[in-house]
Amino acid sequence: MKIKILTLCDFAADYNGRLSIMGTTDRLTSEQYPSAPVSFSIACQFELNPSTKVGTHPVSLAFYEKETGKHVMPQQELKLSVSETGAEGDNRRLLANLIVKVDSLSFQNPGVYVVKVTTEDDAGDIELYVD
Repeated sequence: MKIKILTLCDFAADYNGRLSIMGTTDRLTSEQYPSAPVSFSIACQFELNPSTKVGTHPVSLAFYEKETGKHVMPQQELKLSVSETGAEGDNRRLLANLIVKVDSLSFQNPGVYVVKVTTEDDAGDIELYVD
């Protein structure tokens, strides 16, 4: 299971396997700190290989300040549900989506923050610049 898309955005939704993303960003600004609470989504799309088993698969999500390593929200251990799709022997790529809504998060300091997603087979991260 490989990470195909990992982004921060204003809104994301899964419509029958189609990942819709609006307002991707890598920057938030604030005039004071701690910042006013902000809400956004973390959208992930995973490409499944043919040997990926139907069922749930662990996905770890960490969100921390790059300089200090201090987590801005608790690390989450999530389950990605993989259902049976396609006929046996189908060679199409299979995709699974995961959306995490972050509500009312305040940043204590400006800086670079990292969102890291880890699966059984892959890991990826993106940076969020808060100034």
